Amino acid sequence: MERELEVWTKMVSEENRKRDEAKERRHKELLARQHKARETYEQFMTKLFDKLCLYKLILYIYHGAII
Repeated sequence: MERELEVWTKMVSEENRKRDEAKERRHKELLARQHKARETYEQFMTKLFDKLCLYKLILYIYHGAII
């Protein structure tokens, strides 16, 4: 009986370890995806901002007005 309990305890411990490792891996993957999305968003917004600034500069040069 004691041997069976020991085997069962080891089995449960191994399952818990694997589950925790999988959870940690999924968490790291999620963080990596969020980081990539944040970088992509930042690049897009920077390009948009640059275009808007250029557009305002062109309007100022041609029309002498600042928007």
